Amino acid sequence: MVAQRIVDTDAQQSSSRLKALLSDNFSQHLSEDALKQFWQRVYGLARHHLVDHPLLGELTQRILLLLLALFMVSTLAGVLASSYWSQREQIARHEFERSRALNAQGQHARALRYLRSAAHLEHKNLEYQMALASTLIQLRRYDEARLQLHDLLRKDPTNAEANLRLARISSEEGDDKLDITVQYFQRAIYGLWPTNPPENRIRTRFELVDYLASQDRLELLRAELIVLASDLRDEPEHLERTGFLMLYAKAPENALAVFQRFLALAPSDVRAFAGIGKAYLEMGNFPAAEQWLQRAFRLNPSNAAIEADLALVREVRALNPVTRGLSRGARGSRMNALLAMNYQPLYACATSRTLDEEVQQDLTRARQHLEQKRALQPTDEELEADLSLARELYQHFNTHCKVEEAPEILHRLMALLAVN
Repeated sequence: MVAQRIVDTDAQQSSSRLKALLSDNFSQHLSEDALKQFWQRVYGLARHHLVDHPLLGELTQRILLLLLALFMVSTLAGVLASSYWSQREQIARHEFERSRALNAQGQHARALRYLRSAAHLEHKNLEYQMALASTLIQLRRYDEARLQLHDLLRKDPTNAEANLRLARISSEEGDDKLDITVQYFQRAIYGLWPTNPPENRIRTRFELVDYLASQDRLELLRAELIVLASDLRDEPEHLERTGFLMLYAKAPENALAVFQRFLALAPSDVRAFAGIGKAYLEMGNFPAAEQWLQRAFRLNPSNAAIEADLALVREVRALNPVTRGLSRGARGSRMNALLAMNYQPLYACATSRTLDEEVQQDLTRARQHLEQKRALQPTDEELEADLSLARELYQHFNTHCKVEEAPEILHRLMALLAVN
């Protein structure tokens, strides 16, 4: 019985499909017959009025027929032209897609052939031309890329992407191109971006500040970073990057403000603590620097950079001879250590070159001070004399020994004492 039911069901389904097929064929025949009847009617009317019972004169009919023929030829030509350009566009798109796939695989030389073909077929397509210029840059064929990009700017002077690529080309061509490179970057920043203008402008400004940092142009770098910080949204990654760039540009006060914004977004982020500590270190506020760096180190004790900065701060504080509350004996001991720290690098420098008589005399005085037995409770005059001599030695080293490197702790201490 079950088998019989299955057979009946299949038969019913087959019958339904057959009926639908017959119905579709019948409708198709009806539509074809109706179309044939329509054209026969049109032909009959035209023959009746133009041949059998003409309403117009023979000359007028010929003119009308000629115009009709011209219309039909024009229409046919338009259809053929449309088909031609459509096919051309499809071929260009196909070539472009092939080039994108090859570029993604790093096969830029092969991609270049397809991009040239696409740009030739669709020479007004700015996307193809931009892709062609980018691939030429990848192949370091800068002269050809520059021609394409200048042509793009001739068509659209506000094209931000073209200016950005010209900036990248210029940045590869040497230090003497700095001014024009900065101009291209600025035009890209303030140009028109087809998508995501705010994000693209920030990304381009980061490229500009990275370029200025690589060229060690700190004044320009500081100016650009201040503008960048004002444009930044509250994104921790961007704030961290900007803050450390400000420290590199010797703008610790601005860096501190940026890291404080970072801290407000992420109150327990070790990067914010480390950034604030580093900013205070560069500002010479060693107690605050130690506080923030210690907090960062507790959260990430394996971070070597944080550990090194914290050790430096503690060493500076331990050697600072003008710390409030020190006894005379402690001040004398620290002053003696400071004098020795300034004497050693200058003495090493003097053994490799001939220095002025004044420098030699100061070295002799410092050696005598270091060799003689010091009083347990030095007077203020003696402490001031030691500090003055240490400063003179440090000045001599910076003037005559630019090749040699002094310990960072020495630079930090002398910078701290310069403002105390």
